[in-house]
Amino acid sequence: MLNTMSCVLLLLVLPLSRLWAQGVCPRLTVPVQAIQVMDDDGGRPAEITPGEAGQWIDEANNVFAESGSWFDFDPRTDFTTLKSTLLNTMYDSEDVNWVEEISFGNEVAARFPGKLVVLFCHGPGCLRGRCRQVVSSSLAETQAKY
Repeated sequence: MLNTMSCVLLLLVLPLSRLWAQGVCPRLTVPVQAIQVMDDDGGRPAEITPGEAGQWIDEANNVFAESGSWFDFDPRTDFTTLKSTLLNTMYDSEDVNWVEEISFGNEVAARFPGKLVVLFCHGPGCLRGRCRQVVSSSLAETQAKY
């Protein structure tokens, strides 16, 4: 097995997908935890199902296929819910609760060590933050917008 530097040097000559197929360079596997967020009282749940979260992960795997990254997600075990009006109403850095939202989002992410945590929140106003969690709307909502 070659070391990382050897893999980098080989990338200049051979496509990465060929190197993986030959077992020359390791693939980076990123475990994912998807979380459906809703308000504290259970209202306004994000419109996402475990299957739809899997579709998002499949799309990410397609996008990152040539990079050597693989997002590992099992909708039966890597999908959960969270009651948090604070995170469910996250908007952007101009939000008066921004620091608290980012702090709590990072606390939630820390509950799943070794995993990329993806928060699916309710409707408009949910943006991707520059923090350890990604905030996203549902698949249907995103498809409707774009």
